[in-house]
Amino acid sequence: MKRMNTEHAAARLLAAVLGAVLLAACLMLRPAAVSAAEDSGVEISSVPDGEEGSACRVVFDAGSPSFDYDGEYVQYITILAAPGGSLDFDPTVFLDTEGRGFEGWYTTKDYQEGTLVTNVSGFTAQGNMTMYAKWSEDGYRVTYDACGGYLMKISNSAGTLDGDSSATGEEKGVRVPSVEYLVPEGATLEYSMPNGEPKKDSDEVFTGWYTDPECTAESRVEDLTAFVPEEDTTFYAGWAESCTLTFDANGGYFARVDDGSATTVSLKFLKGIQVDESPIAYANYYPISDEGMNFTYWYTDPGCAEADRIEDFGAFVPEEDTTFYAGWEKAEAEPEETGTTAEAVTEGATEAAPAASGSGISAGVAVPVLAAVCAAIAGAVAVMRRKK
Repeated sequence: MKRMNTEHAAARLLAAVLGAVLLAACLMLRPAAVSAAEDSGVEISSVPDGEEGSACRVVFDAGSPSFDYDGEYVQYITILAAPGGSLDFDPTVFLDTEGRGFEGWYTTKDYQEGTLVTNVSGFTAQGNMTMYAKWSEDGYRVTYDACGGYLMKISNSAGTLDGDSSATGEEKGVRVPSVEYLVPEGATLEYSMPNGEPKKDSDEVFTGWYTDPECTAESRVEDLTAFVPEEDTTFYAGWAESCTLTFDANGGYFARVDDGSATTVSLKFLKGIQVDESPIAYANYYPISDEGMNFTYWYTDPGCAEADRIEDFGAFVPEEDTTFYAGWEKAEAEPEETGTTAEAVTEGATEAAPAASGSGISAGVAVPVLAAVCAAIAGAVAVMRRKK
């Protein structure tokens, strides 16, 4: 009887410990929390709930309310990170640098030599600390001229911009014909670029930024983020006539549009220029079907006759607004599996699970640890039984 009581007690102990371990694993895999700080600005956490007390607090001080975070301008953003772990986040993306030269983040308030942080996202936090934004009063003036179009400028009372061309006035931002930045000498334009591409209310489409007001091909800047100005510079928006090409899923739908239920998509392409040379990512808009059908070609007629088939859509040259219809064919049935090999079972059992989004510990780490703890507990119970 004593042995049975001991075994029952051990079993209850094992169940309780397993429950606690499972609960801890769930907590470890919870996504990171984002919450508003009480007084200092915004706080972003990359550690599991309940472990904030042991986290390192890395405060980014912009020097003034310069972070545009969810429509509010704040001076500070605080990152909660695990000790010894990288920040995995760069708040610089929220800085409104228009008209000012941003030189970087320093770990000393007086910007001492050797304290510049060159890789904020990969920075390893060892304790509570503050990083300070350094702003330059010298550099080159870089202007972006929309050339008859407009750019969306952040407004302190406007809220968060979403690139919607219908947003005007105080609703989301203000339309401006140009924006200007001060770029420190030797710096790239990475932090000195407009909020999105310029737009026009006409059918013209934006073709890129140019250093020549005539927007000649040789003056087009392919990569603004890598451009290093050596003098005051103006970039001019290029525009071209366009045609509207409408894609009809013809019984299917477009999964990457809105809520995944759109059946038509309309895009503007350069007139007289073949589709592959237009700055439009049309490949993101291929249709799919839930009816066991595979997409084949685009056609200029909903009946999808062979004479109306577009063999090479990338080479199509639009001259007028056109509608294309998706062609479909029945998908071939996949052969049924007759069995599972030992090798397949092994691969499936050992494949690491993907990391949980925003968590500090991945499933690939937590699951083996959980298994090891359970094995240790089971071994301890077995030893207890042998002793009895």
